[in-house]
Amino acid sequence: MRYTDFTDESFTLFKCGLARSYVGTGVTLEGFEVSHSAKKRPEPGQNFSNAAYGYANVAR
Repeated sequence: MRYTDFTDESFTLFKCGLARSYVGTGVTLEGFEVSHSAKKRPEPGQNFSNAAYGYANVAR
């Protein structure tokens, strides 16, 4: 990642630039904070099978 700038005073809006081999150069992302906390907790790792882990690992 090349930079991340918060574009408002409350640090809820951001813009970042990145350059990676899989997306190229000059890519800009913009986003905003939806909530201060997650709506649900992530499932523990042991809830997933080895096959699901393998798929997620390759699909990234």
